[in-house]
Amino acid sequence: MLTSLFGATTLVLGFMFYRASTRAIQLKDLSDEQRLRLVQQAEHIAPPLYEPHLGVPAPGFYHLRPNTLYDRRHPAAGPAGVLGDVFTTNEIGFRSARVLPKTSGRRRLVVVGDSWTFGPGVPFDEVSTQQLQRLLDREGSSWEVINLGMMGWNTANELAALRVFLPTLKPDVVVICPTSNDIDDSYEIWNGRLAWAGFDSGAIFRNSYEYERRWVEAFRQLQDAADLLRRNGIPSLIYFLADWHGLAPYYAQLAHLTAPYVVVPTTYIRPPYRLPVEVDAGSHPTAKGHSLIASYLFNVLLHTGIVAAGKPVTLDYPVAFPGDRYDPGAIKQEFAAWRQFIRTPELVHGDGEFMRLEAMVSLPAGPQITKVITDLELIDLPGLYPLRIRVDISSPEGAFQEQIFERYAAGRHRIEIVKPRSLDRYDFVEVRVRADRVVSPPGSTLPVSMKNPKIRLQ
Repeated sequence: MLTSLFGATTLVLGFMFYRASTRAIQLKDLSDEQRLRLVQQAEHIAPPLYEPHLGVPAPGFYHLRPNTLYDRRHPAAGPAGVLGDVFTTNEIGFRSARVLPKTSGRRRLVVVGDSWTFGPGVPFDEVSTQQLQRLLDREGSSWEVINLGMMGWNTANELAALRVFLPTLKPDVVVICPTSNDIDDSYEIWNGRLAWAGFDSGAIFRNSYEYERRWVEAFRQLQDAADLLRRNGIPSLIYFLADWHGLAPYYAQLAHLTAPYVVVPTTYIRPPYRLPVEVDAGSHPTAKGHSLIASYLFNVLLHTGIVAAGKPVTLDYPVAFPGDRYDPGAIKQEFAAWRQFIRTPELVHGDGEFMRLEAMVSLPAGPQITKVITDLELIDLPGLYPLRIRVDISSPEGAFQEQIFERYAAGRHRIEIVKPRSLDRYDFVEVRVRADRVVSPPGSTLPVSMKNPKIRLQ
């Protein structure tokens, strides 16, 4: 019997040794030093695209690596290279001409924006800033155009970059190019990659207080930037790109925007002037689309006298400065047209069925809605309690309720809040749920606070 027991024990131990020696190594098996070495080796296999710019008063401000060749060897590259091109960044980390010392008689025009200014999917020579450069050169002008555009930036990123690089660039004119998703919370950088962070408007316009508040703040930031440039003797222009339609003047009036601005003609950012999704997931402009965007801007610069001489490009649309004039009926129709594309997803995302620190949902509403009902479901994890949960209705009144859970309690816990009457004029209501702490469940590295809340209107 002892012989049989010994044989069985030997067999079990041998099997365990075999499993341990043949199973794939996991991250949890590695020491901190080994993990660091793995990350360093991974950078050679998959070199980072971006790097943060330290010391900037705006979170998530980043750019490409300065003086770096981005070519077909990068794992993110397609057949045309990285983001549709093979290029070397300039000394401040942008896909642009080099920033040479300014010379007398040569004026510098800086164009700051996001991916629409950066120009993914087309070679750099076809990007709007380069096409604008050629239009200026055609007239014998002594202008140089600097492209200060970056993938994933929002208005805050763009204006932070402008403030940071203003002393270096010393522009004579600045063109700011906001797009229709510039109220997004943009991206964060993790190991040189873009990671989505926070609010995602999806370049869709909702008639809601949360969206209106964010747009008004973005437009006020644009006004502040224009005022700063004016105090420094630098004329500026705001050039709204992507799908604005008739809404830019609406938000301009709400934000008291007085800075000069124009909106790209809608036809110029529609098919066939947008790249197919199989070429560019963001459907940014084609080379022809960039040409139309540049040509319209060139005509605007002539119209304003910023560019003193030259022959306008023949286009289907004359230069127009909307100011704060708009037709309320047209705005109502605009929001109604957008409503059919809206599926009310979570705007701040969780992981599957669980919430991290916060979640926010957008719900169709109207004057008949009087109450917001939120059902909470806790999870039984050590170290999570006491847990404070706060439910906010995005509104001028700042309506909210808090509940503290001293310990885990099974079942659903309901929080009801009266909907503020100030929201009756909007088509959607945004509700945000926040927790004051998170923990990671056993066997997971993802922090969670509770199950995703169930929110409905009544």
